[in-house]
Amino acid sequence: MKVPAQKVAKTSVTAQKETPLERPSQVLPKMPTPSQKSETKETPVVAVKRAMTAVKVPIVQPTTSQPTAELTDSQIPAIESDHRGSLTKATNTNQLVKTSIQPSEATVQKLAVYAIRKISLYRSPNFNRKTVEVSYSKQPRRLRPMFVVIGYGRSTTGKLRYKVRDVNHLSQTAGKVGYITTSLKFVRPVYYVTKWVKVRVINGRGVNAYAQPNLTGKVRNYPQGTILKTKGIVTHNLTTRYMLVNGGYVTANKKLVIADHA
Repeated sequence: MKVPAQKVAKTSVTAQKETPLERPSQVLPKMPTPSQKSETKETPVVAVKRAMTAVKVPIVQPTTSQPTAELTDSQIPAIESDHRGSLTKATNTNQLVKTSIQPSEATVQKLAVYAIRKISLYRSPNFNRKTVEVSYSKQPRRLRPMFVVIGYGRSTTGKLRYKVRDVNHLSQTAGKVGYITTSLKFVRPVYYVTKWVKVRVINGRGVNAYAQPNLTGKVRNYPQGTILKTKGIVTHNLTTRYMLVNGGYVTANKKLVIADHA
């Protein structure tokens, strides 16, 4: 059957007048751009994860209680003498930081000390009544108990202790070995380490002057109260000696002589 020409023309005209508004089912949605797509689908959790991956966060490894490298004598967190021969705390920052070193890893720095207050000698670095070996009462300067440091110890709480040997030869405690405090409030070095122009003899039996620094070749005895003029100080083993202006040598033991400030 042939379609009339007028009807076909009308149909084509109608198709030309149709718009997307009149046929919404045939309108294709606009495709979002990549940036718009990520914005629409990204949630707060995704945003946080993306930010974390963009920043490199350092991973902290758990620390252990393993000891660090061995210390030298100069790094031991011990005590040193000031210009008056008394103890002062170490001023080197590295020394303070290195106090975490276990004593078994430190080089022993021998030192002669005496107690200026009542102290106790302990069998263990952990101080308590059960570990007390012997107690020493406070004594006058010339009778203070003396010890030689032969090692170090550390309590379970990390406090540093001196491992010492009792060298009070006229006492029943002579030769005992144990641990004492390192606190400057209780112990000080026995020997002066700096020169004083004058020293006074305080020992009841006086002090002897010798021709040699090792205290051999006795020259004479200076009685208690004598003021001696010095011109230098020398070291002998763990001790020091004052060299007198007349050429002799006397001990620099603080139990026997004292600096004269006059």
